[in-house]
Amino acid sequence: MNKNAISDKSRALDERNSWGTPDYVFNYFDKRFDFTVDAAASEKNAKVAVHWNIDDDWFSACRDELVREGFTRAWCNPPYSNIKPWIERARKDRAEGILTALLVPSTPDAGWWPDDANEYIFITNGRLAFIDPTTGKPKNGNAKGSVLIVFIPHAPTGVVKFLKRDEMK
Repeated sequence: MNKNAISDKSRALDERNSWGTPDYVFNYFDKRFDFTVDAAASEKNAKVAVHWNIDDDWFSACRDELVREGFTRAWCNPPYSNIKPWIERARKDRAEGILTALLVPSTPDAGWWPDDANEYIFITNGRLAFIDPTTGKPKNGNAKGSVLIVFIPHAPTGVVKFLKRDEMK
């Protein structure tokens, strides 16, 4: 196994869950969604000034307060070791008026895959080089493609789009 690969099991779980989103990917989607909060970040890889790390417990944050304060458009690159609760929270948040965009592996056969998201934006023509949490540099070796799954309040579900990776740069 490539010791530099994202899926390298010899890395601590905390480190494997902390790969950052490349700036060009976030910036591309931020132009459309204008994110106001990063739901799963560390101080090193946060993409929005207001952010929670996985220990801050985005799951128990008061949704009424989030909406009142204008934090209604969440970016989320969740820990890949446990994606399902993030999908479930995004689904609940949609009902409370919060848009959530989750950057996850493109694995529609996974048990956590939602069949009721509003948009599925598959990133094609190359895999993303996520930012290594140790070095802060992009690292090739992503074992799977990526998709942005978006839960949008009051919007139709099941919209599928394809986006070439290099069109985001």
